[in-house]
Amino acid sequence: GDAAGTKGASGRMEALQVVLVAKGGAAPSADGEGTTLSFVELEPVVYEAHVSGLGWMGEVSDGALAGTTGQSRQIEAIRVRLGDGTDAISGGVEYRAHVADEGWLGWVSNDAVAGTTGQSRRLEAFQARLTGEISKFFDVWYQAHVADVGWLGWAKDGQPAGCPGLSRAVEAIRFQLVLKGNDAPGSTSTPSVDQSYYFGYQTPGTYYKVGI
Repeated sequence: GDAAGTKGASGRMEALQVVLVAKGGAAPSADGEGTTLSFVELEPVVYEAHVSGLGWMGEVSDGALAGTTGQSRQIEAIRVRLGDGTDAISGGVEYRAHVADEGWLGWVSNDAVAGTTGQSRRLEAFQARLTGEISKFFDVWYQAHVADVGWLGWAKDGQPAGCPGLSRAVEAIRFQLVLKGNDAPGSTSTPSVDQSYYFGYQTPGTYYKVGI
């Protein structure tokens, strides 16, 4: 009566095996290895933004917008965690923030604060990645909405999202878990823009704009 396969992850079943085993016998395995996980249910990724002038705005999940757009309000900190699933898969999510005048801060995990509060320091970029067994089955995708730029492309598994070092604030973010091998939630074009992309070297002491 146990479930087998995946649930809520858009992973189609392509094959099925059924074997009768004497009670108390070891579980069968086609490759000779022990069976460790037979069912994976997609857990929501839950996240929250601390916005200038508004504070913490409340948790959202699975691709919903956290933060604001069109209000010129910078995100100053974020928190991210995995929601409560019904399966026994282990693991978590860790992430870090690139903050104005501070650069990249250290990695934190599982609903800890990444960034600053009460210091009026804008979040310029962020990274995230899954840890533990869940990282074998899912990718964490995330996206930044940047001041005067709009939505950049989706990044995943530790790639930077945003504009580190360009004095542009992240104003909104999105996160989503996707089964490994499945498509990204949207365009992956240019998830981040840094100084090396924004400027090209022309002649000594002279730069020209090639990015946003």
